Amino acid sequence: MRLELETLVASRKDTFSEMYEVVRTVEVVMDDEKYRVEIVKGVDHGGVYYDARYLVNRELILQPKPTPTKRADCRNRKRCACG
Repeated sequence: MRLELETLVASRKDTFSEMYEVVRTVEVVMDDEKYRVEIVKGVDHGGVYYDARYLVNRELILQPKPTPTKRADCRNRKRCACG
């Protein structure tokens, strides 16, 4: 049995200031970028409201920081930045 959002907020009104659920999600690809649009149904002590939010999905590649070169490995010690 699904508990309605309004009932949950009413039963926990001292615990939560607001609650929301995503009621619809759409993904759009435009100019090689992927957008996710969500319609949100929110409930607070003032009543029910609807809102929309969007996210832009971008590929991000993380690489570890290169380790500094040891002085013994340096070929040109006079101009070396490693010490």
